[in-house]
Order: sequence, then structure tokens, then C-alpha cells
Amino acid sequence: MTSNFLIGSYSTASYNYNGRIAEIIISKETWDTQTRQRVEGYLAHKWGLTANLPADHPYKNAAPTA
Repeated sequence: MTSNFLIGSYSTASYNYNGRIAEIIISKETWDTQTRQRVEGYLAHKWGLTANLPADHPYKNAAPTA
């Protein structure tokens, strides 16, 4: 099976992303809520974007550890 993998675009050329992408994480599996929130927290702290996390996010005030 083959498929196209596009980042920042639809399959047609009429919708292209015009901006910067700092980091891309690709996972072969679907993450449960806890894993997704750990990754969100890690990235928010890494890139200084914690203000963008919801107030009730478990990693709003402290980065996840190991």
C-alpha cells in the first residue's frame, strides 16, 4: 500500500501552509490522553509555549519528567 505524506499541504496544490514548522513528531500508534499530554507538556516547555496550554493541563506549570 502506498500513500502520500504531506506536511503543510492538502493533496491539491491550492492549499499550502505558509509558515514555519519547528518540530514534527511522527508516531506509528495512537496515543492515549496521558501520553498526548506528556508530549504537549514537553514541547510547550521546550519551545517556551506554556502560555498556550489550557489552565487545567497537567504540565502547565512543570515539564514532565522521564
